[in-house]
Amino acid sequence: ASSRIALEKTLPRIVKQLKPEQIYKKGSPVALEIELDHEATEVAWFKDGQPLQKMPKFSTEMDGAVCRLKIDKANVSDSGVYVVVANGVQSTTNLSITDIPQFKKSVPAEVSIKKNEDISIRVPFNCPTKPSVVLLKNGEPLKDVEEFLEVSEKEICFRKNNAEVADAGEYTIVITNELGEDRKTLAVQINDVPQQPTNLTLDRNDQNKILLKWDCPSDDVIEYLVEKKEQNRRTYQKLAKVPGSKGSYELEADESLAGCSFRVTAINKYGASAPSEITNNAEIAASVVPQITEAPTISEVTTDGCALTWSKPEINGGSNISGYDVFARKEGGKWEKVNDKEIHDEHYAVKNLQQGANYEFKVEAYNNEGQCSNSEVVSAPIRLPELDLPKTTPSIPQITVTGPDSVTVDWKTPEDELSPSFTVAYKSEGSSVWTELMFLADQAF
Repeated sequence: ASSRIALEKTLPRIVKQLKPEQIYKKGSPVALEIELDHEATEVAWFKDGQPLQKMPKFSTEMDGAVCRLKIDKANVSDSGVYVVVANGVQSTTNLSITDIPQFKKSVPAEVSIKKNEDISIRVPFNCPTKPSVVLLKNGEPLKDVEEFLEVSEKEICFRKNNAEVADAGEYTIVITNELGEDRKTLAVQINDVPQQPTNLTLDRNDQNKILLKWDCPSDDVIEYLVEKKEQNRRTYQKLAKVPGSKGSYELEADESLAGCSFRVTAINKYGASAPSEITNNAEIAASVVPQITEAPTISEVTTDGCALTWSKPEINGGSNISGYDVFARKEGGKWEKVNDKEIHDEHYAVKNLQQGANYEFKVEAYNNEGQCSNSEVVSAPIRLPELDLPKTTPSIPQITVTGPDSVTVDWKTPEDELSPSFTVAYKSEGSSVWTELMFLADQAF
């Protein structure tokens, strides 16, 4: 019994165990060591249950109570479970020889597919041990990594079935271990037909044009298809194809547009969008009003008026022309209507204008629907003449009897009077009737 007690007293106690898990970078030196409470006499090292073979890269040391195993330039094959037994006591560690994970550079940085196709990209990497994996979309972590990634020993498969437009974005795969990380970014583009144009409207462009306008989608659009459907038809007819850089189309304004529907479709290399439709019967009809295209013709100019004639409008707004209004504008003034009643013919005599003033004229047409033109087709300006009245009154005439049936009438005329002729009136004594005679200056009778 005494000898057994003596043996137990010689068993050492490990005061510093091997770490349970140890990781070293590939190619770096490794040192595994334990420390006992006193020096051991017998020390043995094992790897994966087998005695460690003597090799140049392995060396063992005894430094007092410290037992040490050194591995020079460790590689992946040196990974394993290491056990040291010293005088009957042992310590164990799991040694991993690894490296910083790295993606291979053979994977394209951009992926472009059509909507509803499957994404499947294999991303190979190098790492002696399996790394942890994180997936980011547009810089934000994704929770359901398994929905997109399948991780194996040497590659990651990025996949998504029936990809939608919402799946597009910048995906970053991050692989990490204790020594570092690597990242691979994939720009995923999901191609689809364009979004439909929005805010389709009709606006008057000028007297003879209507502008069909829309807001362009953000997609790359090659062209827009503009179509028209007449009121009593079921199908649309092509009007034009508009370049993708434009967002409008100009139409001739005529009564045939009344009651029409319009639609615009965006087209790219993947197909056509849903059409954006506008049914504007009232608005189109309001847009197609009578059109005055020619200015009125002026004739028979007097000191206070003139005669106007014009042509019946070819564009009547979808209803017969019922009448006209005539407007005059004195130089520097505003348009004023000169007729009291609606005019039913294509001519009108303008009166009560100011002598010597400059005037312009325009005509507006009404149809049976009450629609009125809004014309800026203006006549050439005219200046009304002034009456050249004498500026002075002659003096009281002097009468000289020159014969039994003749007299001389004399009067004085101011030097600035330019009148070339004068009217001399006479009557018999007791009569109330004056007889007028026209004389040139200095003429006697």
